[in-house]
Amino acid sequence: MRKLSLLTVILLVTFAFSACNSNTNNNKTAKNKTTTTIEQDKTKVSELLDELAMGVESGNIDAIKKVWCTKEHTLDMLIAINDQEVKVSADQNTAWFFEELSYNFVENNKAVSYDGIRFTGVFVKSEEGVWKLVQGHMSIPTNIENAK
Repeated sequence: MRKLSLLTVILLVTFAFSACNSNTNNNKTAKNKTTTTIEQDKTKVSELLDELAMGVESGNIDAIKKVWCTKEHTLDMLIAINDQEVKVSADQNTAWFFEELSYNFVENNKAVSYDGIRFTGVFVKSEEGVWKLVQGHMSIPTNIENAK
């Protein structure tokens, strides 16, 4: 169960939560602002999502990196697992999980913490006996007041 938790944290940090520092992006955008319509922006984001999907399908890491924020735009983050429950199917080929997480980071020299983040997902065991995450979902409480 500890390996499953470590794998989950590694996956989160590596892919899903290389969150951009919004202040850095806003400053750069203000300097290089070009006029676009909402529809043009929607089209561009849709194209990026297509590129991400194609990159993941083909294993093209460069295509995936093109969509994700670069290191200089990420926050150093500590993820704490506050609660975790793992279930395994009777045939031992599928596992599903629930975790409650806290994200802690520093932004603009101020400590920020988001508590009560829920992460759920499904792992499938390959023929070689290796567990792989096949579905994951994160959500935050509707009461944003949980952010400290």
